[in-house]
Amino acid sequence: MPISLLFPLLYSLKKPCFLLLLTLAFFSSATLAHAETVKVYFLVGQSNMEGKGNPLHLDTYRDDPLIKPTYASLKNGEDWRVRDDVWITYPSKARGAKHGQLTVGYGTKGENSIGPEFGFGHTIGNAIDSPVLLIKIAWGGKSLAIDFRPPSAPPSESELNATLERLQKRNPETTLNNVKEQYGHYYREMIRHAKEELAAIPTRFPELKDADIEIAGFVWHQGFNDIINRDLRENKYEDYTEWLGKFIRDVRKDLNSPEMPFVIGELSTGGIPNRGDFQIAQANTAKLDDLKGNVIFVPTAEYYDTAAHDLYLKDYWKGTDEQKAEWEKVGNDRPYHYLGSGKTYYLKGVAFGDAILKSQQKSSEQSAVRIIKDVPYLGEDRSEKLDLYLPATKSKTRTPAIVIVHGGGWFGGDKGAKREQNIGKTLAAAGYVCASINYRLAKKNGDLATRLHEVWPGNLHDCQTAVRFLRKHADKYNIDPENIGAIGGSAGGHLVAVLAYVDEMDGLDATGPYGEFSCRVQAVVPMYGVHDLVVQAKQRENRLTDADEEICKQASPVTWIDANDPPSLILHGTKDTTVPVKQSEILHEKLQASQAPSELIIIEGAPHSFHLQPKQKDLRETVIHFFNQHLKK
Repeated sequence: MPISLLFPLLYSLKKPCFLLLLTLAFFSSATLAHAETVKVYFLVGQSNMEGKGNPLHLDTYRDDPLIKPTYASLKNGEDWRVRDDVWITYPSKARGAKHGQLTVGYGTKGENSIGPEFGFGHTIGNAIDSPVLLIKIAWGGKSLAIDFRPPSAPPSESELNATLERLQKRNPETTLNNVKEQYGHYYREMIRHAKEELAAIPTRFPELKDADIEIAGFVWHQGFNDIINRDLRENKYEDYTEWLGKFIRDVRKDLNSPEMPFVIGELSTGGIPNRGDFQIAQANTAKLDDLKGNVIFVPTAEYYDTAAHDLYLKDYWKGTDEQKAEWEKVGNDRPYHYLGSGKTYYLKGVAFGDAILKSQQKSSEQSAVRIIKDVPYLGEDRSEKLDLYLPATKSKTRTPAIVIVHGGGWFGGDKGAKREQNIGKTLAAAGYVCASINYRLAKKNGDLATRLHEVWPGNLHDCQTAVRFLRKHADKYNIDPENIGAIGGSAGGHLVAVLAYVDEMDGLDATGPYGEFSCRVQAVVPMYGVHDLVVQAKQRENRLTDADEEICKQASPVTWIDANDPPSLILHGTKDTTVPVKQSEILHEKLQASQAPSELIIIEGAPHSFHLQPKQKDLRETVIHFFNQHLKK
């Protein structure tokens, strides 16, 4: 269930409790605004951001699993709720600008119509205690190729001439200057409206006049006039991806908000069957190197009302009075306007809101972390370093620590890879000192046994030294030396497992710095690692020499398991084609047979090499709970 759907269930408790904790004066929205920062969100696009939805369709679908959890929070008796904590201004609204408290009526098809702002505003308003202002700027029939063209992507001479030729067929008096003015006209209008609305907040919304302003997000829902552009279609809309990337950079610059979360709402007219190259181009924008992380592509085709579409295809919208009545319960327009489905427009807004909230949560977590890079830990003769992830504020009590070991098949990978950053920032924000380490690697790829001969047991020794380093410097970094854990993925998953299960008397102990300190860990999370290397090598290699089999056995975590091993949380995905999920099952079975505490979580559909937030299942709460249980006793 999207996180926003949980808030309305608690709404009757959340707000009153919050207000009582502050003072009864906070029942005034004006007083609340004076004490808070106003979170401002921009909702921008063409006709489907304008909105053609009929809110009465939400009454029709009140028992739908996606509507039911929030339906009651949208109503005030028989009327639609008017929020006292979410405001909206819509300067570009057809037939005149409109502003006020959020309720129905901010769409463009009928007095009470809705667009994505309705679900978005309720989602954000239910989730945060700060006052919220939505600035909606949208015009129907506008393209990114011409109308919203960003300043950093000016049209070429050939584009201008082709457009001039096309427009002169309709109006021979069209000039080249007329064409140049069209390119980016609505981009410039959007920025003008945005700045004017920000400046007008104190006078337009007196309740907010003394509040600080924070631009908290931007939602872009547009594309119909570009998907039908034959020139763009020829190169699978690659130009759209490029232009939208530049649009995002330009908007952030023009609004002086370089880290502003940005949501791209999927164009999904016609639903899932109509997904294709254009939707891929939209999604690819969020994958551009400099936009990854705070640009989010949000699928919406799942919310297209297929039941309404069936009635549309049966011509109920122009049929008998009885058929029209049936149609009007679910539909209101043509497929290119999502059939005017209030359900669809609402759920799209909810999805956009959820995406913004998750982005803000991620940003908040990252801001709660200090990072110290490239700390030497292996001695002067070694180039490998570690990165420390520390809670932003020093705890009054000692903090447990966690060693993070990267993957890469024992010959590649890096401590600063995205997976390791995700783990480090997540766990540091949860109150842990984390050390993401580089360690000795094989010089090149080869078969499993060949790589092991080159680096084993040196790679294990580096992991052991990292644990000892943390204990050595416990005072410096405020570490609880009695409670240290380890986590790693793939090759790192293998190494943290060996680190956890090898005893200091097993003959594999490191010689080197800090030998007076223990290298034992008190909890371990091996993620999709190889744990019985003999089984894995025999499946992958044509033959194993006696020496190969011996080193594989010695390097296998399962070799060293006994009842004294620390608790293990083992994670693996069913779609892993690099390391079979059977490897984690073998490890779990061996631990259970030895009566060592172990939990195995298999993530359905997850591939090899995921971090703590694979799209199939958010694992942050699970992993943090595990470490809290065993390291924060």
